[in-house]
Amino acid sequence: MKIRDKIALQILATVGVILLLAFITIYLSFSRYRSEDFYSRLEAKAQSVGQMLVEIDEVDPTLLSKMEQNNPSRLHNEYILVFKPNKTPVFSNDEQNLIRITAADFRVATYGDGVRRRQGSFQIAGTSYQGSETVLIVFVAAEDADGFDRMKSLRNILLLVFAISILTSVIAARMLAGRALKPIRTVISQVDSIGIASLNARVNAGSGRDEMAQLANTFNKMLVRLQNSFEMQKDFIGNASHELKTPLTVITAELEVMLMQERTNEEYKKTLRSVREEISNLNELSERLLMLAQASSATSSAHFSDLRIDDLVWQARSEILKRDRQCNVQFEMLDFFDDEKYFLVKGNESLLKTALINLMENGCKYSFDQKVKVLLSMAPGHIILEFNDNGPGIPEEEIPRIFQPFYRSPSTNKVRGHGIGLTLTERIITLHNGTITVSCSEGKGTTFRVVLTSSSV
Repeated sequence: MKIRDKIALQILATVGVILLLAFITIYLSFSRYRSEDFYSRLEAKAQSVGQMLVEIDEVDPTLLSKMEQNNPSRLHNEYILVFKPNKTPVFSNDEQNLIRITAADFRVATYGDGVRRRQGSFQIAGTSYQGSETVLIVFVAAEDADGFDRMKSLRNILLLVFAISILTSVIAARMLAGRALKPIRTVISQVDSIGIASLNARVNAGSGRDEMAQLANTFNKMLVRLQNSFEMQKDFIGNASHELKTPLTVITAELEVMLMQERTNEEYKKTLRSVREEISNLNELSERLLMLAQASSATSSAHFSDLRIDDLVWQARSEILKRDRQCNVQFEMLDFFDDEKYFLVKGNESLLKTALINLMENGCKYSFDQKVKVLLSMAPGHIILEFNDNGPGIPEEEIPRIFQPFYRSPSTNKVRGHGIGLTLTERIITLHNGTITVSCSEGKGTTFRVVLTSSSV
């Protein structure tokens, strides 16, 4: 077998094993989540049935049976069995006696944490409900047809992605192996003319007598040029963004003037509105890119001055409310001081306000109720800001990636954005010698914590 094929096969095997392990982990995690979620639904149903029978006088087994027959949220093949503590049946819609309740089930449901077990394709949950005078043992069994359909869809998607990834890996592995084994002098010639990236590392030239040393020296020369190219590229991003902003703003203004006049052609007006929206979107993107370039520049510190952090929060809040009146930003100060020096931070007003606006805007966008709570507190020598939302939270595996440029979680595809806001915010906070951390519980909201150094230090 050729060396090229061996290298390609090793790369393919490594990628295949990693993908396989990752997809198996995803599938098993989803399977466990599906099971736990369905048991929770069964337990909630058991509690609801017990409460109706014990607490509501009008509900008896006959009425409960009718209610369950017409219940639109009834689970697939759902069976409910209710007993008294002495095992006397109170209610059951299991006419075929499909569900077997054992003595151990009664014991665990009555004195333990509740029953959770499987019987064939059924999942069974059992619990006790204690009213003021009556105790009932309730068992609910059902088949999670929807959950298994979702698992089947997930399995098919993972298999398809795995097949596409393996096919792509085969092509990429052969290309990489072929490129790695090109003649050394050809590589030297190619590397000597490349200038598309920037690296601070340098290749070890060794003794300086063999061809690999010659390659290393040539590569190091290329890195110097690439480093210069990278610095020029950063300047270009800032300048290009600035240049793009001016014509886009003019075009937007012209379209707005046209739309202010009455038009007889409604379709033309609709098109103009659509164009204006797209141009506004590009304008916003160029503005964020400009801010990103500014935040990445070391010279930004030259424009620092003493700023009151509470004033900046109020200004950012006002700006958010102007953009979106549906957004609800609540600001609360947990510590109060008579001397304003404790509220001062040294920084760039425009950049810091942008960071605060981004965090508030994110909280509003991803909260179910468009509400974000901002808490300001003090620690020795530091000012702490916390931004709490009521959104779906961030999956734990995605948290390390949220500050990467242009990264957007698959779960946020329906929310408008560019994936630059958190990157810009993180760079601004870092530029001000601060820290930003995120904590969340999936499904229970997200908290961004910003710590800045107080000027009173």
